[in-house]
Amino acid sequence: MLTHDQLIFVIRNEIPGVEHGKDFLVGHPLDDDGNQCGPAFMVQWKRTDIPVPNVALMTDLYPKYEKDFQAAQVRERRDWTIAKSDWTQNPDIPEATRQKWQAYRQALRDITAQEGFPLSVEWPVEPQ
Repeated sequence: MLTHDQLIFVIRNEIPGVEHGKDFLVGHPLDDDGNQCGPAFMVQWKRTDIPVPNVALMTDLYPKYEKDFQAAQVRERRDWTIAKSDWTQNPDIPEATRQKWQAYRQALRDITAQEGFPLSVEWPVEPQ
């Protein structure tokens, strides 16, 4: 079962130039807690110049993109975590605090160089 994000990723990679929200919409069923409980599906295809992609085919193609999808997910989390700590580098922050956070932020940047990236990532611990 593909998630909403996985289906979007495959479509965008198989059909370069199309964008979710602009050219197509993907949906998925939700359980009572708001979690995806079934496979993602095409809600709407807005492009008339490109045939609607076959969701079953996109699902079959996912293994080809799994590593790239995982890498994108890790990078997105990493970038968000770095941005969340930008305040630590302001000039009014004590130097000792800035240095602790600089090391942490560098460790976040180095995640993509880890041996197991992207399928096995060791996240650095946020300084206290």
